[in-house]
Amino acid sequence: SESSDDLYNELISALDNYLQDRNIDEALTTIHLYKYEECIKDRTWDIIPSIYKFLNQETIGTAPDVFECCKKLLEVIAYKADPEDALLGFLEQAETSEDDIKFLSLLRPLEISLSRLPKRRGQSLEWCLSMIYSHVSSLHLPENYRLEGSERKLMDSNPSVIRIIDVYKEIVPFYK
Repeated sequence: SESSDDLYNELISALDNYLQDRNIDEALTTIHLYKYEECIKDRTWDIIPSIYKFLNQETIGTAPDVFECCKKLLEVIAYKADPEDALLGFLEQAETSEDDIKFLSLLRPLEISLSRLPKRRGQSLEWCLSMIYSHVSSLHLPENYRLEGSERKLMDSNPSVIRIIDVYKEIVPFYK
């Protein structure tokens, strides 16, 4: 039988190759293989960053299918891994991310992990809400141009305003 390190290395290598080659179906099939079940539970903290690294603006632009696949892979991990380990692994990635795309990609896996926690959800929920608060409070507010009346509509095209609206649109479903 293969050692857990061998299985982990095999899983990470396979996922990395499939994602780089845009072989979405194989990546999704691989994460569901029974032989990796224990590996996903034992090495959650190591597996999450190996997938998370693909969640960026470049991937959205060049390989949107890979981006969506990575989001699905993280959701699968959220279902298969120990919920507390997964939650902490996702939170760790979120805290190191200044990027809205990376941050928002973690909301669904966080939600899945939270819902799977048997008890003591309060502390975990507090960590999630604190992480969301930190990200939202780091968003830059637009300058006050002292616009009045219909001039205020010009703010709708301000990049800071657009970013804030986009982030809030994604966060609201998490709170429901």
